[in-house]
Amino acid sequence: MTSKTSSSTDAEPERIGIGKPDCPFCEGLGYVVPDVPPEHPGFGRAVPCSCRAAEQEQERLNSVLRISQIGALAHCTFRVSFRKAMV
Repeated sequence: MTSKTSSSTDAEPERIGIGKPDCPFCEGLGYVVPDVPPEHPGFGRAVPCSCRAAEQEQERLNSVLRISQIGALAHCTFRVSFRKAMV
């Protein structure tokens, strides 16, 4: 049985979580625990890190498009050209 071991010569560091590896807040985990007092409802709860904001927004957009079943009409807008209508 063989196993691959990582060495210090590997170009890509091992990923710990789903966040950005160089994030100063979550250090790559993707989540942070806010510093709030024990009485706060969010005490001890992990929340998504700000380094994942763009990724989460894209996931939300993809989900909304999938649920809406717009499909082929996704490129359409409500923009109307009034010049053509007046002629």
